This record gives sequence, structure tokens and C-alpha cells, in this order.
Amino acid sequence: MASPDSTPPLLRLIAWAAIAVSVMTALEAGSDMLVRMSEARVMHTSRALWLVINIFTTERWGAMAFSVVQLMIVVAVVWASIDLLRLRAWARTAMEGFCWLYLVWTALSELWWLVTVVAMWLRNSDSPSTPGPVLFFYGVFSSVIQTVIYGIALVFALRYLRGPQARAAVAER
Repeated sequence: MASPDSTPPLLRLIAWAAIAVSVMTALEAGSDMLVRMSEARVMHTSRALWLVINIFTTERWGAMAFSVVQLMIVVAVVWASIDLLRLRAWARTAMEGFCWLYLVWTALSELWWLVTVVAMWLRNSDSPSTPGPVLFFYGVFSSVIQTVIYGIALVFALRYLRGPQARAAVAER
């Protein structure tokens, strides 16, 4: 790794934040896979048979495939983050790409969540088990605020990674 003095502080912050988010994402994807694998016990089948059955059924295959893709992206982000700390030029470009990917993913998943939740609430608003409007709007509001905060952090990281200071730091190497 480059010496701590030679790595700009904001570049270190971006790399370590990406590693932290990657660890949380890996835990989420791994726990999701474990939950899906534990369904095998409920079905009284072997895990291998469960995996084969679920790979070839669309609804569960999609969820497992998504978790596997998440884990592959996590490995790539951690690798790029470590090399960003080492001031490798390819890592700056890769992290820029990962920021774009996560920014688009965040926006699309938020939009999907909002459309799904609003449609579900409107369809079931008369049901006594449906949360009231205050709780519903609180959930929507907090989700939008969370997405805005993620968006601001990602745009900040993108601007810095594309800027002259980050480019110069990796070019000196």
C-alpha cells in the first residue's frame, strides 16, 4: 500500500467507506442465501436437491442469482478499494464505475419500492391490517431521505474521483 501520507485523505475515506459498505452488503447477501438454504429443512429435502430445484425455478432462482451477483460485486469493490489505497490508476476508474452502478441501482430500487408500496397501500387501504396514512407517509419520507443522502455521498465521491486531485494522486504512482 502507498504510505498514508501519500494517499489523499478523501481518497482514503472513499476506499474505506466502499469496503465498509461491501462488508455490510456481503452480510446481507450471505444471510439472504442462508435463509433460502434453510428452506430446505422445511421442505425435508437435501440442500443439494433444494439448490437444483431452485436454480431451475424462476422465482427463487432470481433471488439466489441476485445474492451471488451481489457477492461478486462485493469482491470486485473490495479489490478495487484496496488498490485505490495503493494508488493504482485502474482502481480509480473502477471505483468511479462502481459509484455510477450504485447510484443507478439506488435510484431504480427506490423507485421500484415506492411504486410497489404505494400500489399495495392504495389497493389495501381499507383493510384493518394496513398501516395508517401517517405510518405509510413516514416510511415513504424516510426512504426518500435515505436515498437522497446516499445520492449526495455518491455524487460527492464521483466528483472527487473524476477530479484533478484524485487523478494526480494515482498518476504519480
